[in-house]
Amino acid sequence: MADTPADTLRAAAKLLRGRAAIAQDSVSTDSYWSSYNPATAWHDGVTNGFGGPTSPYITLMPPPVGHLIADWLEAEAQRETYTLAEFGYRSATKQAIATARAILDSRDS
Repeated sequence: MADTPADTLRAAAKLLRGRAAIAQDSVSTDSYWSSYNPATAWHDGVTNGFGGPTSPYITLMPPPVGHLIADWLEAEAQRETYTLAEFGYRSATKQAIATARAILDSRDS
């Protein structure tokens, strides 16, 4: 686990961004799915046999959503670092830190 809340947030953002990129690349480069809009390809690829019973959930979390969550975690880390250095207090929200920890804890699942 990372040393500070900002480290935890950055580590989770990096992990999430990497996994989202791999997922998007697998849809974008597949010869069948490459003709689709990336969001449609993600939904169709998952619901047409790749996701099983988790498909309705997985289609709500396409790679672009993962990138947006990573952006949020990075912004929280930047704000945490700034407020701690400039004002001496922590500012990362409990929700952001909990999200980051859940992402990091699930990496080996």
